[in-house]
Amino acid sequence: MARETVTAVCKLCGQAMAIEIDTEKYLEMTNSEREEWVAGTVIKNCKCEKAKAVRKELLHKNFKAFIHSDLVNFLDKFELEEISIKTSEGFKAKIKKDTAGNLKVETTIKEVV
Repeated sequence: MARETVTAVCKLCGQAMAIEIDTEKYLEMTNSEREEWVAGTVIKNCKCEKAKAVRKELLHKNFKAFIHSDLVNFLDKFELEEISIKTSEGFKAKIKKDTAGNLKVETTIKEVV
């Protein structure tokens, strides 16, 4: 696997940084796929506050998707009445069945200001 280091710029703050790419995979991508991949890689690694906010929003979005799909399916599959989880990022969720069998989902996001 051939690897190459290239310079990319964070579109949120303008900071330049070096990122490593897999040359073979990169060449197989379309231009729009390359731009999306580079932008995502830069946001994952940039230290600016805007990038941190974007990362947190993506984590929250993925967490909610996980709760409303995989966790609900797990609860149903194993016929559980209630399940609670907590992530290292401070996200919490609780799913509980009421007496009618309806699901109640509560999520909490810890914010540090």
